[in-house]
Amino acid sequence: MKLEVLKPITTGDYGAVVYSIKDNKQLFSQNSNMVVPLASAGKLLIGLAIAKWVKGGQVLWNTTVPSIFFDPHEDSSIVYPHLQGRESLSLEEAVEVMIACHDNAVAKRVVDFLGGWEKIHKKIQEDYPTIHLLANPRDPKNEGSIHDLFHALMEIYRGYKNSPDIFSPIITGMVRQQEAIEEIPKQHLAHMTGGLPDFILDMGVLGEFTKQPLLYVLVGNQVPNRSKCAESDQIMENSLRELYRQYKAIHQMKEMI
Repeated sequence: MKLEVLKPITTGDYGAVVYSIKDNKQLFSQNSNMVVPLASAGKLLIGLAIAKWVKGGQVLWNTTVPSIFFDPHEDSSIVYPHLQGRESLSLEEAVEVMIACHDNAVAKRVVDFLGGWEKIHKKIQEDYPTIHLLANPRDPKNEGSIHDLFHALMEIYRGYKNSPDIFSPIITGMVRQQEAIEEIPKQHLAHMTGGLPDFILDMGVLGEFTKQPLLYVLVGNQVPNRSKCAESDQIMENSLRELYRQYKAIHQMKEMI
């Protein structure tokens, strides 16, 4: 598998990992050891840390998180209109909203409720030592390697397949993401995006979720200012479209054999 569109037109460092569930193997890797900002993708890792605690019995998804408020700059009022005005949410609901809407206010409330950022950070570092989770998603030290991001994604996917009741809030948050990519049916893309002025990330599950999809992490770092130049965003969208075409071609070919 090749992803020629990941080659930058001007400047930037691009990296990726693509994995086939059907073939149980890595199909593509580029700069996988590169350490990059997490931006909003850190919320997936917060969710993963909590799922590990739920699995271990240290916390319950139906625990009530009080004093909830939503980030007015995000889209929870559109994605979750029925939750507006609520002063508390279950932990399960809060994690789903945090991921689906990139909601920093809900993320902060969840983390504070469960013991603070250092506690979450230590839990994630047990398995992913390059990942550093900080309160400010824009902090340059809020970072991790593409390799560790991919393996965290793999743990979430496999966790859901084996224990859907434990990992459902994370996956549902990914499914509810509002970003759409032309040519890719929305039901074939469950993902998490992250971005800064000079950074872009997209990671998730591509293809039919129950029919051996692809797992991927695509990253562009030190890219031209995205508020002035759409090049890196276009590169990422083109890469996803090409991945989806190759996914369809592989599955169609194997169905004919």
